Order: sequence, then structure tokens, then C-alpha cells
Amino acid sequence: MVFDIGVITAHASEVITGFGTTLWTTVVACFLAMGFGLIVAQGLLAKSIVIRYPIRLYVETIRTTPFLVQLFLLYYGGPTVGINLEPLEAGILGLAIYGSAYYAEIFRAGFNSIPHGQLEVAQMLGFSHGQTLWRIQLPQMMGLILPALVNTSIFSVKRQQSCRL
Repeated sequence: MVFDIGVITAHASEVITGFGTTLWTTVVACFLAMGFGLIVAQGLLAKSIVIRYPIRLYVETIRTTPFLVQLFLLYYGGPTVGINLEPLEAGILGLAIYGSAYYAEIFRAGFNSIPHGQLEVAQMLGFSHGQTLWRIQLPQMMGLILPALVNTSIFSVKRQQSCRL
């Protein structure tokens, strides 16, 4: 078997278009997954079991079912419940849903790494929950969770390439 560079040069426009689509899809899906994962992580840390247990069930269900099965359910099963998506939209939404469970666990670990005393000080200073999140928790935990966030984002690219609809 010989590597033929002529095949790549003959189809360069398709390769470049595919690379651009992959990059765009991954960036959009990762940002959606991170945003939703941050919200889910807040739910995982909620004091109320009425909030925490259904969100834990969501995270464990998403993480334990194969990604391809989730994509098939979303794309082919979605129309039965009124969700009609184009293939690219289904792929982005599927990656965002699947990734959000993993990002949620990363964010949860980051939130748990912040010493509780710092949160008490923020409360005593009159910080709201949002101010505490944006000014105290996120800046400190980003250094700790950044490698895991990048790793999960790279796996998102790999998942996308292995599961084409």
C-alpha cells in the first residue's frame, strides 16, 4: 500500500470544506455544552434533593449511554415527538447534550475545590450568588479545570469524526 498525495490534492476543496465544518461544529457544540454544563453543575451542587437527584439522573444517563445511540434517538426518534432537525443541527445538539454531562462533572469538581471559607467570606461581604460565581469561584477553579476542559473538547472532535450521520 502506497500513500498517494494526488488523492488529497485532487480533493483539496472537499478536505478544506470538511475541516471548516468540523471546526465550526465543534466550537459551537463545545460552547453550548460548557454553558449548559455550568448550569447543570450548579444543579448538582444544589442543597435541594428535588433539584439535585433529577439532574444527577440526567448526568448519569447521558454519560452511560453510547453517543451514537443518543444521536440516533435525537435524529430519527426526534420527529416522533415533534423535533425535526437537519443532520448538522442534530449533530451540534447531540454533541452539546453529551458534552454537557462531562463538562458538568468537571465544573462540579472545580466548584468543590474552592475552600468553603472563601464562599462564607463572600456571603458576609454581601456578594450575590452570581457575583460569588464570577468573581471568586470561576477565576480560581479555571486554572485547575482547564486541562480537563481542553481534554473533553478534544474528545468532542473525536466523537464528531467517529459518528457521522
